[in-house]
Amino acid sequence: MKSIKKTKFSDRFIAGILLLILGGFLLMLLDDDPNWVNFFKHLIKNILRNVF
Repeated sequence: MKSIKKTKFSDRFIAGILLLILGGFLLMLLDDDPNWVNFFKHLIKNILRNVF
């Protein structure tokens, strides 16, 4: 059971990092629009809260 839980956690951790990278890339592209910036900041905070 322990190995299964570790695998699920690491998968979520990796997925969170990938989403942060994608979010950061999109923030660079859409930096002119403050609404998008706020949206991604909120999204990243939710992802971090769910992963950790």
